[in-house]
Amino acid sequence: MSGRIRTIKPEWLDDEKLALSSPEARVLSVALILLADDHGNGRAAIPLLAGRVFPGKDLAVTEKALSELLGWFVNTYEVSGQSYYHLRNWSKHQRIRFRGDPRVPIEQMSFDLLTQNKNPQDLDLDQDLERDQDQDLLSSSGSDVGEKPTTESEMDTIRRVFVFWKKIHKHNQAKLDKKRTERIRARLREGFTGEQLADAIRGSLKDDFLMGRDKNANRKYDGIETILKSAAQVERLIELNSSKKNLAGKLVVESKEEAEEKVRKHAEAMQRKIERDRKETEKFIASATNQTENVQSLLKNILI
Repeated sequence: MSGRIRTIKPEWLDDEKLALSSPEARVLSVALILLADDHGNGRAAIPLLAGRVFPGKDLAVTEKALSELLGWFVNTYEVSGQSYYHLRNWSKHQRIRFRGDPRVPIEQMSFDLLTQNKNPQDLDLDQDLERDQDQDLLSSSGSDVGEKPTTESEMDTIRRVFVFWKKIHKHNQAKLDKKRTERIRARLREGFTGEQLADAIRGSLKDDFLMGRDKNANRKYDGIETILKSAAQVERLIELNSSKKNLAGKLVVESKEEAEEKVRKHAEAMQRKIERDRKETEKFIASATNQTENVQSLLKNILI
């Protein structure tokens, strides 16, 4: 995948987490932006990244650099056994007027991709009615004495979080009422970002009780008011989302040896591909050389 022209904001130099990261992690952070497609996604296989970003260096250098960025700068995911990455807050930092088609499989539950208003139909709501509802919520929110009014930017994040929850939990007929708005806004004002609330919503899919899988739960408790009921709940679900659990709530254990074996297999696969490409190139050159000699011989006979 070829790189793209991207925007690197001056704030990149002021980010405390990046400042505390290793030089390799800082280089990789820029490389991931350049290698990403228009949706903030790219290939995350260590051998591939190492070859593009740190050619000639040990794979462990790339693996360590990526591990420093996981969870706050970039997320990784798998589709059909292949590793990919998604840059967090991609739509916030990259303004792309005409998005191309995804170059890699997308993460099934990407917050940016699920909530970006690319087509009006994506929101499953009448846009005029939605704008009217937003204005009603803006005018009614923050009406209590001493409470800060809801800003347009804050309302946009609230709406995106709500749409994300609707699509993840398939509550297609749900409406963004005052109670739900206030619940999302309360968590945002506690310092959580929209992406973090999306992580909590993802994490709720792994919670046995909320999803009704627990023997003590007689139904699902997947309402957004319940999922985001408190800061402690959000923190717990964010941690659950990053845990090695699948969507059935079962622990998936990957030992260090298994992780190293996965990296080794990726490296071997890349080496096989390089060898195949080399043989194909040699075959092509031999064929081209043979054709050139035949043409030269033919010309020689004509001239004679």
